[in-house]
Amino acid sequence: MKISGDEALKNAFRTKGVNRFPEQEDEKRVRSGRLFPSVTPGFTIQPGSTIFTVGSCFARNIEAALQPYFKIPLWISPAPKKNFQGVQTVC
Repeated sequence: MKISGDEALKNAFRTKGVNRFPEQEDEKRVRSGRLFPSVTPGFTIQPGSTIFTVGSCFARNIEAALQPYFKIPLWISPAPKKNFQGVQTVC
């Protein structure tokens, strides 16, 4: 999806301040010195849905976090171990 610079700017101002650095007193976005984004997804994924990830270590960590709630094909039916002989699989 491509949008114009003008449209991107309009979207940035439409977020009502969440695109700004939060004040330290903002307990929703600042906790223990860490910043947390304000996210309003435009879609939902139902528990039990199938999710396929592509990538390496980052994708494997996402799979591990999602695995209790979603179907992750690579966790259900992994490739035979013989395919990984000599390959380091630890991230």
